Amino acid sequence: MSEDIDVLQLRGTTLKGTFALDRAVARGGFGVVYRGRHLSLHKEIAVKVFCPLARPEASIEQEAISHFFQEIKILSALEHPAIVRPYDCGTINLAERGDVPWMALEWIEGRTLAEILRQSPRIEWSPERCSICCVR
Repeated sequence: MSEDIDVLQLRGTTLKGTFALDRAVARGGFGVVYRGRHLSLHKEIAVKVFCPLARPEASIEQEAISHFFQEIKILSALEHPAIVRPYDCGTINLAERGDVPWMALEWIEGRTLAEILRQSPRIEWSPERCSICCVR
């Protein structure tokens, strides 16, 4: 499965000499998420790499990249047990895509929101219930 979603073929790549990408674990509309390791901290990490499903026109792609970097700036300003912590960001030059942005994030083990909702679709999700469910 991970081979099918590794459309960027970054398995085995190391970013900034620090973030080793072990395998692709998810693919969404605007990126691929890799599970990896922070080599100096010896921690599991997630690395989100920008990769839209379709090739958007240049102006739309630049706006999406701007939003990508804005996301990590916002994440770095927030602290909450239910919010993933960012470690770093940058770009990687890929032959067919040019400079592609990425962000290294804390790896969180557990169920996705989609899995929780599939198991309990009729629960009313108040802010209090969400914080209890999502706090690690």
